[in-house]
Order: sequence, then C-alpha cells, then structure tokens
Amino acid sequence: LQAFATDAVHYRWEDEAGNLVYEGPDNSYELIPEQSTRYFVTITNDRNCYTILATYVEVIPLEIYVPNSFSPNGDGRNDRFQVYGSGIKTLELRIFNRLGEMIYQDTRWIERKNQDSTVGWDGTFQGKSQPVGTYVWSLIGRYINQASFSKTGTFVLLN
Repeated sequence: LQAFATDAVHYRWEDEAGNLVYEGPDNSYELIPEQSTRYFVTITNDRNCYTILATYVEVIPLEIYVPNSFSPNGDGRNDRFQVYGSGIKTLELRIFNRLGEMIYQDTRWIERKNQDSTVGWDGTFQGKSQPVGTYVWSLIGRYINQASFSKTGTFVLLN
C-alpha cells in the first residue's frame, strides 16, 4: 500500500473492518492480504489537517491444478498432460518414467484447462509413445506474490 501527500507526516492504514494495519511516518507499507478487501488511509500533515482515502485490493487466488490421469489417444479430450492455475509467475514441470528417467520438461503452463493444445506433455519420449502406466511429476516455481512452491505427485497415462 502506498499513499502520496504533500507535507504529510503521519499515515494510519486500516482494513475494511477497522483493524489497524500500519501507523507511522512511512507513506508505504507492504502486506500480503489473504482475501480481497478495502483499505483506508488517514493522512495527516504537519498542521494536523487530515484526509481519508480508500483503495480496494483484490487478491488473486493462487491455485495449481495437476491432473491425475490423461489419455493421449487423439480424441481431442485430455490428449495432453497439462498443468494449469492462477497466480503463477514461474513454473517448471518435469515428468519421470517408472525407471526415474526424466522424459519431459517444460516451463509453460496455462490458466485454464485445454486453453492451449500445444502446452503440456503429449505422452511421447524421443518421438515414441510411452506405455500405459504410472508416471511421476515434479513442479517448482513461484507465485506472483513471490512465494515459492515445490510439489510432486503421480498420474496415470491411459489409452
């Protein structure tokens, strides 16, 4: 949160419920709200005059969805193993076969399922279709709020 005012000497930030968020001489305050809300700042100058301003902060949900199966059979449905979500800044996906060999790596993701048919693993490695079975995925990345994440799991490749 940041407020600018000529001759300001004091700032008091409150959330929508009236809870004090920050009070002091600094015109900016960093916070990471858990939900969207309105904030109010009372700005006081050196003559003890004040004004109250409001701003609305919208929280974008930080979500990642990783499917538990996919079927690269060319029917146009779930033909690629796609990671998607919101609030993602960077992401790296790795896929490993049952022998622990990395068979896919990508830094692209989508915001909603089937948004881009070129993103995601198509079930091949070195040009060959991979066998039906369980595979391991690994994700590392960062959300837009700079929080990092690391996740692993399994999925099933179907026919």
